[in-house]
Order: sequence, then structure tokens, then C-alpha cells
Amino acid sequence: MRTTNGGHARQQIYAASRALVAAALLLLPVTYARADGGEGPTIVVDAHGTFPPPGISEQPVTCVLPPFLAAYSSIQPAIHAAPAGATILICPGTYPELVTINKSVTMRGVNNPAANTGAAVITLPNGGQGVAANYADGINFGGSGFASAIAQILVKAAKVSISNLGVDASNTFTTCPAPSLIGIVFSGGASGTVSRIAVRNQNVRVPNGGVGYYCNLVSSHAGVGIFADSSANSISVLDSRIHGFDLFGIWLTLPGSPVVNENVITGIDISQGTPCDNIVLQNTAGGQVNHNIVTSCSGNGIVVLNASQPVSVSANTISPGYIEGLPPGTPAGGFGGATGIFAGSNSAPVTISYNTISGGFSGIQVSAPPGSAGATIQNNEVSCVGSMPTNAVFTVGPVRVGIAVTPSSASTVTNNTINDAAFGIAGVSGNNVSANNFLNVTTLTQP
Repeated sequence: MRTTNGGHARQQIYAASRALVAAALLLLPVTYARADGGEGPTIVVDAHGTFPPPGISEQPVTCVLPPFLAAYSSIQPAIHAAPAGATILICPGTYPELVTINKSVTMRGVNNPAANTGAAVITLPNGGQGVAANYADGINFGGSGFASAIAQILVKAAKVSISNLGVDASNTFTTCPAPSLIGIVFSGGASGTVSRIAVRNQNVRVPNGGVGYYCNLVSSHAGVGIFADSSANSISVLDSRIHGFDLFGIWLTLPGSPVVNENVITGIDISQGTPCDNIVLQNTAGGQVNHNIVTSCSGNGIVVLNASQPVSVSANTISPGYIEGLPPGTPAGGFGGATGIFAGSNSAPVTISYNTISGGFSGIQVSAPPGSAGATIQNNEVSCVGSMPTNAVFTVGPVRVGIAVTPSSASTVTNNTINDAAFGIAGVSGNNVSANNFLNVTTLTQP
């Protein structure tokens, strides 16, 4: 009898302890086993997935093996459903939608080895026709700024990560003005990292007698790969491919300290006649632009304007383009006109070092008006500046100069090599200019 009562008591104690454990577990934060092996909730997006009808408890079939929190066939519903801190895995496929990210999430494309596919690409719905603009900003270019823009990915949250995705703006617009096209926009306090992505074809081409013209030549509407406005915080753009834009590849006007490293950025082919700049940092609190490959833009390779803290521009390979065959009087050249690196009106020094620049009208330009800071320009290789065709259009900036700095700007120009130029270094008066190497340069220095 005692045994029976003792066994019953133990059962009661065991049941009570299980209840206590269960109650304690309810108080713990819920975590999910991510499909990629980490912790945190995972949501899957698969344009080709198989999803059971509502009310059926079967697991959706996607390119990602369970467990995962939920699965969707398009991206925006997945973002709406995702809790902050979630990882959204996007299977290979085409996603014709405009995406707004308003919470801290990681959004990453994944491969599907079973189907031998590996490209998740966000495109314009219906080739852009009938798509309403979803972004506007007061930043001025061409007179009116982004008064009407389509942002394919609009980021409005902090700590957002986007990787392994394609963002393609191939469109069917045929007239100007058309909406401006932007691959990725950071706005409204946004911050985060963009890495290993392909942003392409943010342009509007208007056929005209077989010659390629783009809307940024005749109106304020144009194409930008990645843009961060003045309401965004600091971002990083890493190891990505950006091409086919007709205005800026990366344009960052944010007050933080951005990082732009190890990207390949190519503007519209130089024979098509469109001025563009590859990388522009404007009004930033410092930053770094290192180890990028930039080509083809007939404006500038890398631009640093109005920085309030030091900026590093280092170890980039730059091949500026030129503008060929445009009608007389067409504006050209952007801030400096086919220049490898242009730095202007910065209140803190810019360090320009170990870059390789070939082609364009000038290699490096530093404009330092009174009250602004100069630059340290060292260990760069500049060659073939000014080797432009006779019908190239040029309106601003020095021609055929390896390095040009504002005189008496407290700049240092040392240990650079300049090969094949009409003028080696301009602006030596009042600056520290020493130990530079000149090869095939007609006039070595100018005051």
C-alpha cells in the first residue's frame, strides 16, 4: 500500500515538475533553427515553390530544406511576415516587384543545386510600364532631383543586410521624361550592408536615329545603381557588380562614414554618349573607397565632395571614359570631365594612394577653395591621360594633366608615377610636391 501511495506521489511530483518546466519554457525567448544552420527565424521565398492550399498542414516544397518559419512565392509578403532579426532566403527565380524593407532583416539569395540554378533576380513589374514611382528626394541633379523615381529595393530600417541578389531594371520606356530608376535606395534612418549583389540596367534609353541617347542627357531623370539620401545612416557596399547605369553607379549623400570596397562598377558603354560617375561620396562624415575597379564613365571614376571627416581612396583601378559623337553644345563631364579621381570642397583631408588610373582627360584633380582642406596624393600610377578622339566633347576641367591640385592648398603630392601626359603635375606652388616619377610627359610641372 505504501508502495502504491509512494508511486502515486512520485507521479504527481513528476507531473508537477513537467508543468513547471513547460511554464518556464513559455517564458523563454522563442528561437528557430535556421535553414542555413544559424539561430533566428528563417523565412523562405521561392518563385517556383510548391505551396499547399490553405488549411492543409503539409510543408511547402522549396529550394530550402526545413525547418523554416514560413514560405512565400514573392518577397514583399515575406518581409511583412518576418519578425525583426529574421533571415529571408530567396530561391533562384525572377521576382517582378518593388520591395520595401522597413525592419531589420537579412535578405539573401541562395542556390538550388538540385535544379542547377543560382540567380534570384528582382526586376521591374511589367517592364516598368504603369509602375508608380515610390521614392522622391530633394537631392539636386539636372535641376530637379528625384522628383519621380522607382526604387526597386527601398530600405527604411537600420541593420539591414542584402546579399547574393540580382537587381535588374531592364525596361520598356521609350520617351523622356521617364521615372528615374534606382536599384537600391537607403532612406529614413536606414543603415546596413550590401554585398555580393549584381545591380544592372538602371537607365532609360531613347532611340534616336540609331544613336544611343539617355534621359539624363535631356531631362533630370536618370539611372542610379545604389543611392543613400541625407536621411540614411552609414552603409557598406562590398564585393558587388554594378553596371548599365546612366548617371551614378553608387551615390552616397548620407551623414555617416560609408565603406565602398572591392566592387566592379561599369557605366554605360562610352560609345553611347552618356555622362556618368562611377562612385560619388557627397556630404559624408568620412569614409573609404578601396580596391574597386571602375570603368567607362565619361564623368569621373571616383568623386569625394564636401566630406566633413577624412576619406581614404586607395588601391582602386580606374579607366575613365569619354563622350563621343554628341551634338554640339551637349553638356559633358560631370564634376571634372573624364577624370579618374576628383576631390572637392572637403573640410577634412582626402588621402588618395596606390591607385592605378589609365585614360580620361586627367588622372587626379583636387579642388580646394579657401577654407577647405587639401589632399595627400601618394604612390599612384597615372597614364595615358588626354588620349581622346578628336570628336570627343569636353567642357570643364584641365586637359591632359596627370595630377592637378589647387595651389597653396596644403596638399602633398609624392612618389607618384605619371606616364604619357601633356602636363605632369599642376598646382605645385604652395604645396609639398616631391619624389614623383615622370615618363613621356611634355611639361613636368606647372605652378
